[in-house]
Amino acid sequence: MMGAFDPVYYIRNKYGLSDDDELTSLGNHLLDRNYVYAFVKDGLSTVIKLSENKENWQNEVRSHLFLQHLSFVPDMMDYGEDNDIYYIRMSRMKGYNLSKVWFEMDSQQKKEISYQSGQVLAKIHAVESFQQFGSWRFRDFLDVRSYRAHKDEIIVKRIQKCQFEDMRLIEEGLEKLPVFRERLKEVIPVLVHKDFSFRNILIDGDDISAVVDYEHARPDDPSIDLCTMIQTPMLDDEVLLKSFKAGYETVRKFPENFCQNTSYYFVITGLYLLSRLDLNKDAYGVRGRYLIKKGLEILEDSC
Repeated sequence: MMGAFDPVYYIRNKYGLSDDDELTSLGNHLLDRNYVYAFVKDGLSTVIKLSENKENWQNEVRSHLFLQHLSFVPDMMDYGEDNDIYYIRMSRMKGYNLSKVWFEMDSQQKKEISYQSGQVLAKIHAVESFQQFGSWRFRDFLDVRSYRAHKDEIIVKRIQKCQFEDMRLIEEGLEKLPVFRERLKEVIPVLVHKDFSFRNILIDGDDISAVVDYEHARPDDPSIDLCTMIQTPMLDDEVLLKSFKAGYETVRKFPENFCQNTSYYFVITGLYLLSRLDLNKDAYGVRGRYLIKKGLEILEDSC
């Protein structure tokens, strides 16, 4: 994406780092979406993210401005644009990705982290409400059903381009999806993270120390953040789901749509994962089919 751009040279030159100053790669640069590095400047440990995607950069900057008072959100130290390269520099937060430690935790630790996960997500959702869905500025979608229909259509079109040997479960999910969507109740849009998952939650000791990576954040249905959580095994366990919900409700009411229309969110999340098989992640296919099947089987409120 960035062609001949040299992020290491750019960062060293911009911040006056010598060849002896350590510059640590943090991002998955193989995806070619952005570059993320950590370095120490004037005694401060910082992270810089570089991207050519102006929209994602704007999402991140705006989100940090809204969330800057929350202790688990990195401090935004510097941001701007240089010749179509968009940058944001933040404080580096302590901790390890939850994805690296989750499967080593005992049941009590998982219960506590689930509780904290619900609590920090609710604090993000509680910061600001909006009138529109999906955009910071434009008011193209003012109700949840029309916006979800728009987003669902994108997923359905991607699914139709995929080649699956067994389409029966997928076709059933596609058939039921509009029925489930029509049951959605109107909801006030809030600031959602849109990638609230193990990979963006940092753990330091027994506590959540940070929630990072807000490049997809925008006004939306709060249940959408639960869709990224059900891509992980955290909420598969009823005890952990109750703990997550209890943590969330220390701050605000748990999303009513997710409880009363769980089938919709499970089916669309399953279809989304299957539509991303172009990333060559077999686990997406397995999890996607599991979520569709579970969504079709749910007959009553789930929480």
